[in-house]
Amino acid sequence: MKRFFTWFYYLSKRQLKNIFFLFILILIPICALGLKEFSNSLEAAITMGIVDSDNTDLSYELLESLSETNGVVRFVTYQNTTDMSNDILNGTIQCGYEILKGFEDKLTKNYTNNLIEVYATPENPIAILSNELMFAKVFEKTGYYKFIEDIENSNVFSNITEDDYIALKENYETNLTNGRTFNFNYSSTNGKYIASGNIDVLSYIKTPIRGIIAVFIFIAGLSGGFTFLKDKKNNVTNTMCIFDVTIPVLFAAISGTFAIFLAGINDSIIKEAIAMISYSLLVVIFVLILTKIINNNVAYCSTIPVFSLGSLVCCPIFVNLATFLPIIKLVKMLFMPTYYFLISDILLIS
Repeated sequence: MKRFFTWFYYLSKRQLKNIFFLFILILIPICALGLKEFSNSLEAAITMGIVDSDNTDLSYELLESLSETNGVVRFVTYQNTTDMSNDILNGTIQCGYEILKGFEDKLTKNYTNNLIEVYATPENPIAILSNELMFAKVFEKTGYYKFIEDIENSNVFSNITEDDYIALKENYETNLTNGRTFNFNYSSTNGKYIASGNIDVLSYIKTPIRGIIAVFIFIAGLSGGFTFLKDKKNNVTNTMCIFDVTIPVLFAAISGTFAIFLAGINDSIIKEAIAMISYSLLVVIFVLILTKIINNNVAYCSTIPVFSLGSLVCCPIFVNLATFLPIIKLVKMLFMPTYYFLISDILLIS
C-alpha cells in the first residue's frame, strides 16, 4: 500500500508540474461559474410583440400567459399592429404575432386556419423558434376549453357547479406539468422538465458545458497515454505506470465535477458522481487499449488531435450532426464523449 501511494504521489507531482494542464484544471470551473453568473444577469435576448384583435376570454388568457413568459424569450403587448410592425422594422423586437378576430370561435369549432398572423422580416430566423413557443402556449390554453366543452357536451356529467369548474381548472393546470397529459414543453438533454415559459440561457448551454468537460477528460486521458508510452520507451515498466493515464483523468474529472456544480447544471450528487466515475473508467480503459494497439510514440501522438477534433465535431456537443448525416451515428461511437452522454442519459433521467 505504501508503494501504491508513493507512486501516486510522485506521478501526481510530475503531472501537476505541467503548468498548462494545471491552468486548464482551474480555468474550467471558473468559466463554468462565470457562465452561470452571466446567464443569471442576462435579460431576455429575444423580444416578441403580441396584439390581441379577438378580445375574447381565450385570447386574453393567451395574451396574459405570453406576457408572463420570462427567460430568453419574452413577449410585449401592443395595442395595434402598426406600432408592432414599426418596432420590428427598427429592431426593437424580433418579430410579432396578431391574434386574429374570430380566434376563440374558430378554435372551439376545430378550425385551425387563419388564427394567428406572424409579423417578421424575411431574413429573420427567430420566428421559427418563437412559433414553437407560441404553438405550445396556444395548445396549452386551448386544451382547457376543449376539455370543458367535451365535459359539457357529454351525458356523463350534469349539474356542474362553479366550484366544479374551479377544481377542473386547477386539476388541468396541475396535470400539464406532472407528465400525465400530452403537452408541448421544452426539456434539457437530460430529460429534466423545463416549463416552456421559463427558458433561460443556462438551459441552452448545459449540453455544451458537459460536452466540453467530457472532451477535456478524454484529452487528459490521451495525453496520459502518451506519457505512459514514453515511460515504457525509457524502460519504466512498473505496473504502477498505469497512473500515467489514471492521474490526469482523475484530476480532469474532479475539475469537471466542480464545473458542473458551479454552473448549476447538476442533478443529484450521487448520480453525477456515478456518471463521472463510470466515464473516467471508460476513458482509462480505452486509452490503455489504444496504447496496446499503437505503441509508437509518434504514431500515438498523431491520434490525439484526431480524437479531440472528432469528439467536438461528431459528438452532440454544439450541434447534433447525426440529424443531417445518419452516418455520424456510427462514427460518433469511436469518440468517448458519446458514452458520457449515454451514461448521463441513463442515470440523470432515471
